[in-house]
Amino acid sequence: MILVVGFDETLWTQLQLVNFTQTSIDYAKILPKIIQAVVISALNISIVQHTYSETLARHLRCKFILMPEGKLFIDQDEIYPLPVV
Repeated sequence: MILVVGFDETLWTQLQLVNFTQTSIDYAKILPKIIQAVVISALNISIVQHTYSETLARHLRCKFILMPEGKLFIDQDEIYPLPVV
């Protein structure tokens, strides 16, 4: 599983995303089903700060990769290759 700019807690600065975190995740149920995972984020992301992704990686007990830049890794930012993946 590869999660890019993931988060599992409410982002009070982004209220339009609150619905994504209304139901808490039961990690005891999902952790045994994950064979391998990584969470990737970047220093220059303002919408979902990398600390939220780092927390998610800790909850998933997986590797966290912090890129020096990457914005949101979306087409409008014209960031297409992601060699780390």
